[in-house]
Amino acid sequence: MKVVLCYKEFECGELTKEGSEYVFTPVSGCELAKQKYIIPRASQILSGGVKRSEKLFGEFAYFFNLLKNSYIKSEANVIDGDDEFETLIKLARLELDRGSFYLRCRR
Repeated sequence: MKVVLCYKEFECGELTKEGSEYVFTPVSGCELAKQKYIIPRASQILSGGVKRSEKLFGEFAYFFNLLKNSYIKSEANVIDGDDEFETLIKLARLELDRGSFYLRCRR
C-alpha cells in the first residue's frame, strides 16, 4: 500500500514503508504544484528526490491531529493498536477537505 500526499489537484508524492523505514518518493505532480502554488508546508519533503527515514515525516504526522476529532477517528475505523502507517492508510481512505493537503490511498 502507498499513501499519496496531495495538494489541491496535484499528487505530490508517495509514502511507503520498507521494513522499519519510511520512504517518500516525489512524483511529477510535485513540481507542477510548486509551480502553480506557494505551498505552505511540506517544502522540506518536496525538495529533492527520494527521502528515507526511520521516523514518520512531519508532513504526514500532521494528519494525526485529525484523530482528535472522535467522529473522524470513528469514520476511519482507527483503533489504538494500529501502527502509524496503518493509521495513515485509514485516514487516506476518507473523503476529507481537499482545499490544501490531503491523503489518498493506492495499491
